[in-house]
Amino acid sequence: MASQNSENRVNLERAIINKILNTPDTVHDVLGYLQHEHFSVAQHDIIYKVIEEAVTGGADCGLLIVLSDLETSGLLHQAGGKEYIEDLYNEQFVDEDLKSLADRVIKSHMLREAKVLGYTLMQLEQTDQDNIEAHLTQVMSKMDAIIGGTSGSYTDHIQAILRHEWDEIKDRLENPGISGISTGFEQYDNVISGLNQSDLIITAARPSMGKSAWAIRQLLNISKDNIPTLLFSYEMSKKQISQRMVAMESNIGLQKIRTGAVNTNDLEKIKETYLDISSYPIYIDTNVSASLGYLLSTIRRYVRSAGVRVVFIDYVQLMSRGSNNETQELGRISRALKSIAMELGINVNLISQLNRGVESRDNKRPVLSDLRQSGNLEEDADIVTMLYRPAYYKQTVNSDESKLELLIRKNRNGPTGSLEFYFQPETTNICNSLAEVINGKQK
Repeated sequence: MASQNSENRVNLERAIINKILNTPDTVHDVLGYLQHEHFSVAQHDIIYKVIEEAVTGGADCGLLIVLSDLETSGLLHQAGGKEYIEDLYNEQFVDEDLKSLADRVIKSHMLREAKVLGYTLMQLEQTDQDNIEAHLTQVMSKMDAIIGGTSGSYTDHIQAILRHEWDEIKDRLENPGISGISTGFEQYDNVISGLNQSDLIITAARPSMGKSAWAIRQLLNISKDNIPTLLFSYEMSKKQISQRMVAMESNIGLQKIRTGAVNTNDLEKIKETYLDISSYPIYIDTNVSASLGYLLSTIRRYVRSAGVRVVFIDYVQLMSRGSNNETQELGRISRALKSIAMELGINVNLISQLNRGVESRDNKRPVLSDLRQSGNLEEDADIVTMLYRPAYYKQTVNSDESKLELLIRKNRNGPTGSLEFYFQPETTNICNSLAEVINGKQK
């Protein structure tokens, strides 16, 4: 295990050097935060120190300049030699944000330093008792230095923040539209400005309102644009999810697909749909006994290895089963998911079941207070949406049997209100218009 940790640490350091040499401008994201002494490999320490000095002096830090500076300073051999550095430059690493890589290297450095201090503390028993205070003061000073190495790493001057915002505003003027990833539902995108980085979105409803369908439909729409998505399902198997996807995309009834009651034309269409969906960057996890730790580590893994940008979790109450205090556990889950969304710059969509209180009211459209028994879901979420199908409660006329209301009850950065979509029970699909539902039935 120790050997594997060491190998992972070395690979992280190699990935940092590789990214800087290939894209020199990125070094400004970590300069002054990541220090050369944070590297555990002597060669990497030397290379990064030369990079620091070059950039501080106003120079570039591309491959040729770094090699030249190392040779001029007589450090090229100690840094591993020209061949080693060129290998670092040419090696293929998983694409990951430089700041994230730096965070992990710094935490690894802190752990190594803390272990050394731990050993020092263990030896205090054998130390001269008259000097114990001096030794403890020295240990505390070193501990402060370790912690201080990351202090302020998430602090920025207002000038830097505004400069970044100004760049985004200019980009928006040149490329008008939503700021986030499109869900494939234009009305919804216009209200929430798409699925934005760091946002936690909660969609809540009573059973049979279409919660899973809403998640899967968005997931399909997003992945068609070649944006990697990750779905955690605690209610359906991979087979059930894939069958729903095929039904949605082919407009062939789900029951027909399950029972094989299809004709030759249907079969050909199903085959084409299978091939299409197989090419989408969709990842599905159905570990029903997954802990919060498993969920978070899996998200990190697929953000790092597959570039996942949007995560769906269906649904949160099933994660808290068996907990002595479900409300407290739900709060812990929602806080952790909001934190990882911010940390990794991804969008997290959390599906939630509403309590039975909705059923006892005449007006069964859910409101924010129906989330009150669900931990901190309302507080942690940037956006809270709720689904309502009037036909389920027989509160509709025939022409509106397919109507699905998306109630936007909270929107931290935009308006709230109600949007109208249509649910197609045969395929479990969600459509933008009634015409889409009718056309699907005809097929």
